[in-house]
Amino acid sequence: MKLNIRNTIIFLVFGIYPIIPQYFGIMGISAFKLMCLGIVLFACVALGISKSVATSCRNIQIAFGIWLIIMFINAILFKGVVEYFYEILCYYLVGFVIIKCLNTRKRFLRAVDLLIIGAVVASIIGIVESITGFNVFHLLNNMGAQITLQPLRFGFRRIISFTYQTISFCNYCMFALGLIVYRISVCSKGNERKQKYGIAYGFVFIAALLTLSRSILICIIISQLILLYLCGYKVLLKKLLIITSVGMLAVIICSIVLPEILNILQNVAYMLLAVFDDNYAAMLGNVDGTGSGDRKELLKWVWESIDNKWIGMGGSAEFAYSLTERSGIYSYIRTKTSIENQYLNLLYHYGIIGLISMIWVYIQVFIKSIIQAVKNPSEWEGRISFPKMLVVILGTYYISFFGVHQIDEKRIFFCLIFLLIAYCNNKAYLTAYE
Repeated sequence: MKLNIRNTIIFLVFGIYPIIPQYFGIMGISAFKLMCLGIVLFACVALGISKSVATSCRNIQIAFGIWLIIMFINAILFKGVVEYFYEILCYYLVGFVIIKCLNTRKRFLRAVDLLIIGAVVASIIGIVESITGFNVFHLLNNMGAQITLQPLRFGFRRIISFTYQTISFCNYCMFALGLIVYRISVCSKGNERKQKYGIAYGFVFIAALLTLSRSILICIIISQLILLYLCGYKVLLKKLLIITSVGMLAVIICSIVLPEILNILQNVAYMLLAVFDDNYAAMLGNVDGTGSGDRKELLKWVWESIDNKWIGMGGSAEFAYSLTERSGIYSYIRTKTSIENQYLNLLYHYGIIGLISMIWVYIQVFIKSIIQAVKNPSEWEGRISFPKMLVVILGTYYISFFGVHQIDEKRIFFCLIFLLIAYCNNKAYLTAYE
């Protein structure tokens, strides 16, 4: 009986939890929050989970504990106790339960597979959204959420799938691609499941491309090249380099014959360079609806907007900074309402103390992954262990925070933390497969 209960909880947390839309509700209450409450209550009653998790990840626990204390103070000061309770419920109590359930290697791999299956489903829905403009997930929007459609970029519709923003979905895809590469490395040579994971990789990668999120796509490419190298695909990387070089040469030749191709390539180059230099964003004009021009000014705007530098403006505070724009002899007021930088987003809502605390959490998770990564992988793993994959993905994810704040991909991020702690805790992974 307990076996089936554990498997049900694993299915809910890793199959449904990461992709259930936040705008889907049951009787006016978030279905995501109701599911989390049900998981915790169900586990306490059916499994009798009451003892603390014995873990080798004490530093991660301490870092999260400090962060929760700061969040609690912030919640008291800014009347956000209800949201604080939901934060504890949906990310920490659920984590407590699931770490207890992931007590064998088979369940660990099943959890990874469920994350991959969810990513494939979300990616297919996203691809259909790009082609038809119809998003199946939006049928679940019964809470009146305002979902802003992203502007076209080079004539393509940028997909959001179950998320609120394309860049968040692209980050989600980066996590999923890392998991798929890891899962492929676990499969033995000639295993037919490798083909299935290869197909899954194709769907998720195409969906990531269709977000047209420049900075995250760069992070994805970097992370995938590193993972391919770690998996021993050096020959493949050399072939990719040759193919890329030949392709660039062919494009140059074609652009001489057809100048239109050169213009397209020039715009693509400007789109990528706009991530690093605002001047290129200006060159693009309205070609791609780029929003990178504000990012370098954000620090000043956020700092000027914070009344309490130490504790921030509150977790639910809305950012709004008005500035004067000029066009020739005319001027107008524009209001900036988003903070496309996770570190500055934390600074605005939780102040300097909150920012330092959460960065410490990120560092502790990263350090624990590195400590586990330098160890030899278990016999059942391939060239790349789960912590080694996580080091690569977390590294690029933390870099991406300079151009995006954490939104819906936060759930899969926490799922990977749950998996890391379970991986470190369970010596059964070395021998048992039950």
